[in-house]
This record gives sequence, C-alpha cells and structure tokens, in this order.
Amino acid sequence: MSEVHVREIADTDIAEVCALLAEGLRPSNEFWRNAVHMLSRRPVVEGYARYGFCLDVDGRLEGVLLLLTARVDGIIRSNLSSWYVREPHRKFASFLYQRTIRTKGSVYLNLSPSPAALPIAKAFGFKPYTGGMLLLDARSALKMGDASVRPLTQDLVGGLDVATRGMVEAHLGYGCTGLLLHDAAGPMVALYRIRRLKRLIPAARFVAGDSARLAKASGALMRAVLRRGLPLCIIDAPVDYPPAPGAFLFPGREMRYAKGGTPPGPGDLRETELALFDF
Repeated sequence: MSEVHVREIADTDIAEVCALLAEGLRPSNEFWRNAVHMLSRRPVVEGYARYGFCLDVDGRLEGVLLLLTARVDGIIRSNLSSWYVREPHRKFASFLYQRTIRTKGSVYLNLSPSPAALPIAKAFGFKPYTGGMLLLDARSALKMGDASVRPLTQDLVGGLDVATRGMVEAHLGYGCTGLLLHDAAGPMVALYRIRRLKRLIPAARFVAGDSARLAKASGALMRAVLRRGLPLCIIDAPVDYPPAPGAFLFPGREMRYAKGGTPPGPGDLRETELALFDF
C-alpha cells in the first residue's frame, strides 16, 4: 500500500516541483525555475510555508500547490497558485488544498482558478470579491480630463514614504513597471506587468492602484502606456462597478476569490502571482 503525505515543499524538492508544474501547467521548466527562484528571495512569514505544499507518494512528488504568503499593510495574504496533481492521485487533491489553507490568520486568495478547480475553491469557502475585468484600448487615449500620469522614475521613488518606497522597490524587482497618477484625490502609485493576450498583444495588467481611479483616469493612463508601446490596459473591476467612459467591462472575466478576513481592494494584487510571475 502506498504511503501518501501532504507536506511543505522543501528546497531539495525544487527541481521536481518545477518539472511537475511544467508537465501539468506549462509553459516551461525554465519558467517555473524562475518563478520558484523569485519565491526563494522573499522573506518567509512565520508559520507559513516558503513555497507551498506537495503531495508525496512513496517519496515521489505527485502533486503541488504553491502558496505565496506576504505581509501587506500589516495583513497576511496567502495566494494559492499553480495547483496540479497527476491523474492517478487526484483523489488526494482536496487534501492538498485543505492543508494549504489550514493556517489561521491569513486572507487566502485564489486569483485564477481553472473551471475544474473553481467548484472546489467555492466548496472550501472562497467567494468572489471583484466583478470582472475592465479593458482600456487605444481609443481611451483621446479622452481628456484633469488626471495626469507619468513614469515612476527613481527620483520619484526616492520621494515616497518609507513603506511605499519599500513596496515599490520590491515590485520593480519582481519585474513590474511603475506609474504615478495625480488626480483630484491626490497622488497614487500604480504598478503593472506586461501580459500578452492570445500570446501576441501586449497589455499593461495592473497589480496595484485603485481600480476606480485608474479607470476614471483612462485617458491619461492610456497615453502613458501607449508611449511604452502597450495598446491595452487590464484592470480588475469592483463588484457592481459602472464602468467609466472609455473603460469596457467584461463581467465574470478574471474573477478573484478570497476566504477569511477582509479581501484586498479590487486592483490590489501586490505580492501575488500576478505581480511576481511573468504569466
């Protein structure tokens, strides 16, 4: 009879973890090596796994679920990411999921559940906290308004308060790009990663910045990203949000789910897979 264990991923498991993720989720072993290396550089939150958990069957890894945990604004966030279990052992997949969310005190996030995984996430108590996806295209650049958006240069980063500066520098290190928005509410840092739609069209996928303010400033925002050769912006939509002129709402697309505590505001994807990994 096989010995089946759910345990934390150890440093010695990394090569096997990356091969398993490449087998089940794509895109490549190199992608996962870079992703897991990124996790290895982040500080560990006491009581939480550095990388996540694995399904060990007779000493061989047959399943994995990454867990990206960080303290953001004093709140612990744990992002479940990249879940894969080989077919012969999928009857144990829910045990892997259950172990991953067992530690109390964190807000757990599931940001990109597959159609097959979504019913399991809901069964474990995850609920949606966004309303879909907002899309801005080049036509938004024609919209005028009072907001201004400019690149977040090193000089501007140096003028931020200590906490914000540390967050921004960490995310620039992950591969994000920064902008500074000024509107009627004052200055706001916005961060995005470049994502390719249909593997061809580059878009600015925002991972930090209030969604409503970003959408309202769609003209200035779109002009800023067009100067970087990006014809699209993707922003998480708040629940029941009436899109501002120039923003196209896709209800139900790219829904985000949370369990335990208060979820982050829509658009706040700091320290998650979408900020760290080059999907």
